[in-house]
Formats: sequence, C-alpha cells, structure tokens
Amino acid sequence: MLSRVALRGFKSFAGPLTLDLLPGVNVIVGPNGSGKSNLAEAVLWAFGEQRSSRLRAPAMGEVLFAGSGARGAAALAEVTLVLAGGDPAPGEGGPPRGELAVTRRLTRAGDADYRLNGASCRLLDVQEALAERGLSPDAASVVRQGQVEAICASTAADRRALLEEAAGVGAPKRRRRRAEQKLGRMGDRLARARDLSLELAARARALDRQARAAERAEALETELAGVRGALVAARAVAARRALAAARDAHALAAGAAAAAAAAAAEARRERSEAAARRDRAAAAAQSAATVALSLGAAAERLASRAELAEGRVAEARERVARRARAGETAMSRLPAAEGQRAAAVARLAVAADGAEVADEALRVADERERAARAGERAAAEAAGRAEREGASAGQALAEAERRAARAAAELERARGRAAAAQGA
Repeated sequence: MLSRVALRGFKSFAGPLTLDLLPGVNVIVGPNGSGKSNLAEAVLWAFGEQRSSRLRAPAMGEVLFAGSGARGAAALAEVTLVLAGGDPAPGEGGPPRGELAVTRRLTRAGDADYRLNGASCRLLDVQEALAERGLSPDAASVVRQGQVEAICASTAADRRALLEEAAGVGAPKRRRRRAEQKLGRMGDRLARARDLSLELAARARALDRQARAAERAEALETELAGVRGALVAARAVAARRALAAARDAHALAAGAAAAAAAAAAEARRERSEAAARRDRAAAAAQSAATVALSLGAAAERLASRAELAEGRVAEARERVARRARAGETAMSRLPAAEGQRAAAVARLAVAADGAEVADEALRVADERERAARAGERAAAEAAGRAEREGASAGQALAEAERRAARAAAELERARGRAAAAQGA
C-alpha cells in the first residue's frame, strides 16, 4: 500500500531522502542511532499526528533537523507519503482507487501546511483521505516499539478502539462525533440566531418607528424650510415696503422741515417788521402823548386865565377895552388850539391804527410760530402797553378837550358879562 516515502529536514534526515517500497516485504536494517525509528515516526507524522510525545520530541518544532557541525539547521521539515492505488477494500465497492500523495510541511516559524496530491488542504481532509484507506495515527497500521506490549496490557475499551480502527469503524464514528458536534454547534447557533432574530425584530420595530419619525421629521423640516423661506420673503417684501415708506416719510419730513424753516424765517421777518411797526407806533403814541401834554398845559393855562378873568370882573369897567382885546386875542388863538387838538386827534387815530396793525401782525406771527415765541409775547405785551398808553393819551386828550370846552364856556360867560357891563 505504501509505495514511496520522501523526507527532507525531518529529525536526522537533513537532506532529501526518497525510499521506494516495492511489492513484497520491505525491511530497513541498521545499527542503533541510524534513524530507523525516525523513519517510522516520519510516516506517523505525515499521517497527521499532533502529539509530540508520540514522536519522541518535547515540542512539535523539535522534529526539524537541529543542525550539526557540518550542516546548519533545516528551515523546514517535509514528509511525503505515496500510497499506491488499487481495488477498494472487500465490501466497500465502488471504482478502483488511484494513487494518493500525502504531504506534511512545518517551518521553523511554526507555519504548518498539508497537501493531498500537491493541492493544499486541511488536516481534516488528510485524516478523511487516510481513513478511507484504513490508515490513521491511532490505527494499528504503524506499530511502534513497545506498542505490542501496550496492546497486550490494554483494557477492553482500548482493544475495542484498536479493533474498530483496524476494521475501519473508527472513521465513521469520528465522522458521527464531528457531525454531532456540528449539530450541537448548529443548535447553539440556531438558538442564538433565534435570540438574535427576536432582538433584531424588536430593533427593527424600533428602527421602523424611528424611520417613520425621521420621515415625519424630514417632511416637517421640509415644510418648515418652506415656511422659513416664505417668512424670509415676506419679511424682505415688508422691509422693502417699510424702507420705501421711510424714504417717502423722510422726503416729506425733509420738505416739511424745509417749509417749516422757510415759515420760521418768514415769521421772523414778519416779527421783525411787526417789531419795527410796533416801535413806530410806540414813537407815534409817545408823540401823541407829548402833544396831549402840550394841549393839557395850554388848557390849564387857558383855565387859569379864565379864572383870572373872572376874578377881575370887578375891574371890568376900567379894563373893558383891555379885556375886549384880551378876549379877541383868546378868540384868535382858539382856532389855532382847536387845530392843534384836531391834529392831535388825527395823530392819535394814526397811532391807534398802527397799534392795530402791529397787533394783527403779532397775532399772525404767534399763530405760525407758537413753540418758541417768547420774544413775540414780549413784543405783544409792549404793543399792549402802547395801546394802553394810547388810550391814556386819548383820555388825556378828552380831558384836555373838556377843559378847553370849560375854558370856552368861561370865555363865553366872560364875553356875556363884558357885554352886560358895556350895556350898563
């Protein structure tokens, strides 16, 4: 069945070594230490042995050639077993089996590699391929030193396992155990998947609610963005309208301010003119008052003279001629006094008209500029005082006229008395 063994770097076999096992009995003979057991362990290692103790090594890395004085240590250990083909075992049936090459390689870095007919594979694939031919590390296909004694001293369970391996039952049992382990793992995974399914269903419901809430939030955000855009547009339109209205109001205010400034300037000009007219009216009133005082003094003088004439009635006879001349002189002066009185009355009327014009101008000026007219109120008060002074001047003129009338009456009485005296 084993037709060829190729070794390289395994234990004492530093260089490549190939052994062809021909049909019949093949025996390897040599002294102790020549590597006979190493050759058997190489076959066992190629079968997939994982226990370094069965290979007489403290660790699996010790199977590599450690080096000698003449050669360095090997970088890797490699063993290839070639199993010859042939008919299947009795009772198995099927087509004839072909040649099978099993290779195991181990590097000093600890990298392991398994190959079947040169193709990389798993250790399990190697074990399955060898189990189909009744070969495995635990089978009796390789009988090591001391193993016969161990078989003889083994328990019934150990012998039963050995017989099962020899009969080819061990491989199906191992497959069944692996299948049961896989089923157990699949059951655990299925339970975990069910738990995950329940958890994911709950999460899916929560995510669905969140997705619907996100869709509603997105719709609301879109609507809110539209409302914000409309609000911004409305605010922009309102701002433009307010700006236009403000500009119009500013223009109107500027025009009103300009008009108010012009009106204020006109009011100030009219106030100046009113003040000038008021000053002229005051001067006229002062002149009228002066004339009235002059007329009052003349009337008083005439009254004193009339009284003097009345006091001297007793001397009328002696001084008739002189009194007649004096009366004629008084009569000649009376028209002049009356003319002066009429002139004073005319001047007083002109002063009153000027005062009325000044009052009207001051009233108009007060109506146009009432906010700050302290000076105009003072002018109005001065105009009022002028009016009052004019009224006082009128009263004085009336008193002068009354005194002149009394003087004229006294003069008439004096004339009558003089005529009566002349008639006597």
